[in-house]
Amino acid sequence: WRNSQIYEGDVVVGTLSFGLDITDRVQAEEALRKSERFLAAVFESIQDGISILDPDLTVRYTNGVMKRWYAQNLPLEGKKCFECYHNSNKPCDPCPTLQCMQSKETERAVVPGLEGSAVEWIELFSYPMLDPASGEVTGIVEFVRDITDRVQAEKALRRRSEEIAALFSISQDLNRLDLEALLRTIGERAKALFKADGCRIFLLEPDGETLRCVLALQEHAEAILGIQIKLGQGITGTIAARGQPEIVEDISVDPRLLVVSGLPVEARARMFAPLAERGRLLGVMSVSRLGKDRPFQPKDLELLQALAALASSAIANARLYQAERTARQRAERLYAATQALSATLDLQQVFELILSELREVVPYDSASVQQLTGDRLEIIGGAGFPNLEEILGLSFDLTAEDNPNREVMRRRGPLILDDVRTTSYTAFQCDPHARANIRSWLGAPLLFGDRPIGMLALDKKEPGFYTEEHAHLVQAFAAQAAVAIENARLYEQAHRRIQQMAALHDTALDITSRLEMRELLNAIISRACDLLGATGGLIFLHDADRNRLVAVTSYRLEKDYTGLT
Repeated sequence: WRNSQIYEGDVVVGTLSFGLDITDRVQAEEALRKSERFLAAVFESIQDGISILDPDLTVRYTNGVMKRWYAQNLPLEGKKCFECYHNSNKPCDPCPTLQCMQSKETERAVVPGLEGSAVEWIELFSYPMLDPASGEVTGIVEFVRDITDRVQAEKALRRRSEEIAALFSISQDLNRLDLEALLRTIGERAKALFKADGCRIFLLEPDGETLRCVLALQEHAEAILGIQIKLGQGITGTIAARGQPEIVEDISVDPRLLVVSGLPVEARARMFAPLAERGRLLGVMSVSRLGKDRPFQPKDLELLQALAALASSAIANARLYQAERTARQRAERLYAATQALSATLDLQQVFELILSELREVVPYDSASVQQLTGDRLEIIGGAGFPNLEEILGLSFDLTAEDNPNREVMRRRGPLILDDVRTTSYTAFQCDPHARANIRSWLGAPLLFGDRPIGMLALDKKEPGFYTEEHAHLVQAFAAQAAVAIENARLYEQAHRRIQQMAALHDTALDITSRLEMRELLNAIISRACDLLGATGGLIFLHDADRNRLVAVTSYRLEKDYTGLT
């Protein structure tokens, strides 16, 4: 209402009142405010960043996620996007938002986050806001997703894949039985793998107390090559005695350092890993970097341990070959089998190759590959059994004393039973084992470094067949088989992870490219079902008015459940 007084001269003689019905306007304003609150609530509920820009790149609106990510540059509204999001005085090059304004289409880019922020990498989608009449760009909606974890995971996966490939390549190069050439190959590959300036290998002498430097790839190598130290003496001797890997950031200030005549004392980072086979110390290998500006990291130490495990197996095999010259033909077959096992990363093929190549190394009538899971060994592959279907899947309890497998895993070394019928292991004479008519038995653990992952079991129908020579050969074969199995497993894990990440990435791209709500919801539920292998699904959204969850999308179900509460 509006009121106006009516004057006659200076005297008020009446009042004129005007009334206007503004019900529709008030209702429209309230609807607009409600719509704005709803839209703001939607934006605030989204766990990704949303930023709305004017065509001149001025920030018009940001949701709470953006304010949290870029808190150090608040307020964000009113500033240029490159100022508050990148601490820059000019637009990024290339800029997906500028490209979006030019193309008038959605643009996507992966860009770094604000320096010093926990959000290191973001995936940015720029959507143009077009004037319906003129078609001109009136603004840009930026959808910002924190992909730091994904980028880091992808980097870790790439690094892990590269490490696995490098170790696999090295394992092929380490199939040498000439000890001197083998040691040089280990040293050269270790230097290349870690971008190191030097590599040393000390091996334990037959007295079990002395370490001798048998390889020194570094400056002044002649001063260190051949030097002998006792277990527990110096840094190398201490690490050998403890049996634990270690990173020394600067050996020049380490009180354990032994000063060697003719070898200058320099600031140098050095990383050590024991060489061990079946729990038996063989020596110590180390790599070094000159100076303090290239320190080794814990992940480098893990990789060195894996390399040391490969090197340990290779060194043990070379020594075994040298010690078994009278069995050269069998040693050559062992080498050929190792080559075959190293030729594939397919886990099933590795199991098949183990059984086929094992027969070429040591004779058997029947044999099995057993996988360690917790306190049980399960038969996952077999050959020569008349009832193989009944044998596969059988498992042995390593806490019980009714099987010899327990003793093999306990000692982490081979075990020979001359005649199973004279032992307390009665299971050999009961079904399903009885049909194999086993008399002689040889078991050997599968060890990856010091870690047991399973065992091999060989059977003969004649008693007293297996000898210590057979045991040595089987154990040497088992060492390579364990490496092949572990490499194949690591490869499968890395490959599977990469496939999963790729699928999630494709899903994210598909979902974020859709703007219409119904299409978006359908895309979400269909992708979720495909990723999880589900036959159908529903999406429920919260109905604030009724305070209930309401099904808004029904996908591949026997009927449409849309509207279900």
